[in-house]
Amino acid sequence: MLKHNLRLMPADFPAIYSRLRAVLQKNIGRLTVKHDTPAHYCLQGGLHPKHKTPMDIAWVKIDKNYVSFHLMPIYGCPQLLDDCQQRRLQASKSSRGNRSAGCRRGRRNRTRTRSGPSPPSRSRRSPG
Repeated sequence: MLKHNLRLMPADFPAIYSRLRAVLQKNIGRLTVKHDTPAHYCLQGGLHPKHKTPMDIAWVKIDKNYVSFHLMPIYGCPQLLDDCQQRRLQASKSSRGNRSAGCRRGRRNRTRTRSGPSPPSRSRRSPG
């Protein structure tokens, strides 16, 4: 297990960790606490379908260069992110003004032209 030296990390990591930990603590009634240290907070719930052992559902952890937040249901049900992505897109549109989608992504709108012969076709032809 890694030992974290809280004095060597950026000053805002403990504050970020505390806010994310508070989000997870709202679910303690339905989930159980597996780890509760100054640098790692983990919640378990339910049994793994194959191994029949308790599963880690969500955790927040202070690593060397970042604070990580994991929410495992997102991997099993990616549609949970649909609402988040729509909100993010709306916020992006309102903060960026009337710029095109290509510009928002840092891309230039340009036309590609090729000189020389075109590449061979990849379609398969039946023999005969």
